Amino acid sequence: MHRSLFLIALAILITGGCGGPPQSDAFGNFEATEITVSAQADGQIMAFRLNEGDLVGTDQIIAIIDSTQLVIQRDALRAQVRQLEAQQIAMGAQEWAARLQVDEARAQVDALGAQRATAATERDRTERMLASGAATDRELNDLEGRVATLSAQVRQAETRVSSAGAQVAALGAQQTALAAQLDAARLQEWGVMDRLSKTLVRSPADGTVLTVLAQAGELVRTGSPLATVADLDPLVLRVYVTGDQLPSIRIGMEVEVRVDDGQGGLDSRPGTVSFIASESEFTPSTIQTRDARADLVYAVKVRTANEDGMLKRGMPGEVRFAPAGDTE
Repeated sequence: MHRSLFLIALAILITGGCGGPPQSDAFGNFEATEITVSAQADGQIMAFRLNEGDLVGTDQIIAIIDSTQLVIQRDALRAQVRQLEAQQIAMGAQEWAARLQVDEARAQVDALGAQRATAATERDRTERMLASGAATDRELNDLEGRVATLSAQVRQAETRVSSAGAQVAALGAQQTALAAQLDAARLQEWGVMDRLSKTLVRSPADGTVLTVLAQAGELVRTGSPLATVADLDPLVLRVYVTGDQLPSIRIGMEVEVRVDDGQGGLDSRPGTVSFIASESEFTPSTIQTRDARADLVYAVKVRTANEDGMLKRGMPGEVRFAPAGDTE
């Protein structure tokens, strides 16, 4: 009886001793991609209510920079654009009227030319009749006078065509110059509108505010850093592996990530290999590897969910590359 109890107790001790978690394959620290949110306009910060630890979303307004001078410029340019547009409409009406004058003068030239041709034909016929005594000198003189008068009227009408045509050309050139001015004013307005939009500082991504680098009331310039933001879920564990380990690791591979649970044990969670360095480097002084004698190692990144917020940037972590349930 005592021997049986002893054997059972020994089996429990042996089983417990062999059931511990297998040794980790690589070690490193958690990191996150930090984004520095900077001012994109010059001026005084009018509103800035951001605190470290705040959660922000993509395009969320986090600061407002004074835009008074830009608003004045925008309104002045809008007034200039409206004035140029009104001038363009008025000049277009003038050009249309000048083209009508050209058409009317050309129609008059055609009508007078037809009348002159008829009068010239009648004059020639009268000359023949005069030679045979069938017409008088007075009739011929009247027809010659009519032909001369109509010729003068044709020349006047042609002059009006030329004058109206020159006016159309001049108005067209003015229209072109005015259109160029209008385009330039609109471009300036759009430029000011773009600068105005940048007085509203927006978060470029979802994340957590790590540091606040400015306060309301401060005068900033374009490029001045205002805050740093990072997405803390997921986090990336950067570990280093030896050349012997590298062949068994691949992108997309599911691994086991381990961190201290704060109670003397290890918290285990799944991770995915997202990056494998193509070149080796010397072992960082703060990193341990399975083979302490290895001088050259390869960086590997493991993406790990952090929904509970337990993982922190800079926290040490471990990776087990072997499939779940595998033992050494």
